Amino acid sequence: MSDWERTIADLQTLAETFSERGWDVISTPAGHLGVATPSPDSDRWGLIPIIPGDVADQIDGLADVDTFDQATVYRQQSGGRAYLVIQYRDEDRTRLIQFAGSCEVTPLRRVTDHAAEAGGLPVHLRRLSGEYVASFTHDDWETFVTES
Repeated sequence: MSDWERTIADLQTLAETFSERGWDVISTPAGHLGVATPSPDSDRWGLIPIIPGDVADQIDGLADVDTFDQATVYRQQSGGRAYLVIQYRDEDRTRLIQFAGSCEVTPLRRVTDHAAEAGGLPVHLRRLSGEYVASFTHDDWETFVTES
């Protein structure tokens, strides 16, 4: 089993676990996980996962995405790549948004260095069309560069 297949299996297992506990779960592998460092050309930096349209529609339909105030990052590293499962939980309403992604470690370290200065690491969920669906900020940015 490849590292990516193992990450997808972890994503599915986590989704099943939360579903069995009665949570509403939105779960998907990201089509691509971009890592953007700050730039004068854009006000968005951080991680930018590209999510499928149907999943983006589900997230877009949540008027209160800011209630997802608990986050967990599961991370493995192999061959210079980080394999991530990132979760956002709304504990009060038992709702979960999670996605899997993979990126090179070097740009990830660069963006987390900036997160240390900025006080958090932004994650912007985006459609393939370029439209942003939701944004989250991780105060605990170290979890992106520490293997779990």
